[in-house]
Order: sequence, then structure tokens, then C-alpha cells
Amino acid sequence: MFAVLTLLVSANPLFASKHNYIAEIQPIFQKYCYDCHGPDKQKGKLRLDTISTDLISDHKAAIQWHDVRSAINLGEMPPEEEPALSDDERRTVLSWLNSEIKSAADSRKSKDGRVVLRRLNRTEYQNTLRDLLGLDISFVADLPPDGVSVDGMLNNGSALQMTGIQFEYYLK
Repeated sequence: MFAVLTLLVSANPLFASKHNYIAEIQPIFQKYCYDCHGPDKQKGKLRLDTISTDLISDHKAAIQWHDVRSAINLGEMPPEEEPALSDDERRTVLSWLNSEIKSAADSRKSKDGRVVLRRLNRTEYQNTLRDLLGLDISFVADLPPDGVSVDGMLNNGSALQMTGIQFEYYLK
């Protein structure tokens, strides 16, 4: 039973980091950060002891942890007048933050999809050039036909990627 539970936990993206937050990361934050960003004081409206560590489903937490990572990377935190993290502590915290932020970003990409760089379809291209140049001629006569997406639409970004041949046609 323990082996099955261990396997399930290790397969869960919430536990994907090689660092254990409670055992390794939280003590570092308690030591260096909680005086200014803990239960008694919240400088910059940041309270590290209550931010969710589930960056995958809590987008607000992901943004906050991203800001924490930036502050540590830029040397803004801890401030100069406060004790600094050792190199090992800095590496440990940044490794955990990088891992969790990447996992959240990868999860969001697979769930929400990627933004596809798309070109104008033939109709959009024709109308755009006609409006910009004020010429009522066919700008698309030599262009290859548009691909149709799986949903049958002609303006779906996944079907409007640019190929080398299309670049050549646009340059003519």
C-alpha cells in the first residue's frame, strides 16, 4: 500500500519538484523572509507563509512566486541590511521556484493550449492590402489556397502557419 501511495504522489505534478517545500524551502523562508513577509508583518502586501504552493491550479500564487523568484534573482531580497541567503540556500530556493514555475507553465500550456503565430488568411490579406493601399485589385491571385482547420474554419491559427512557399508568394 505504501509503495502505491508513493508512486501516486511522485507521479502527481504537485510533487514533481526535487525539493520538498515543507522540509527544505519553508525553513529558509522562515529564517530570512518571515520577519518582513510573515504573519506579523507583510511588507509589500506579501505574506509568504500563506501563499499556496500549488502553482498549477492557483494562478495568483504562480504570479506571486514568480515575483519572489525575480526579487531573489535580482538581489533585491533579502535587502542589504538583512542577513543574506548562503549560496546553497539561494540555489535550493531558486531551484524549487524554477521547477514549480516551469511545471505550472507546462501544465497551463497543455491545458489552455499554446498561442499560435498565424498569418492572415487570403480574405484577410486581400482586405488589408486593399484598405492600406486603396487599390481594388486582386492581391491573392497567386497565393496558395488556405488550409482548413479540423473544425472547418479558414481563420484558425493552427491552419494558418507560414511555409517557405507562402513566404515566396508574399515576396512576389
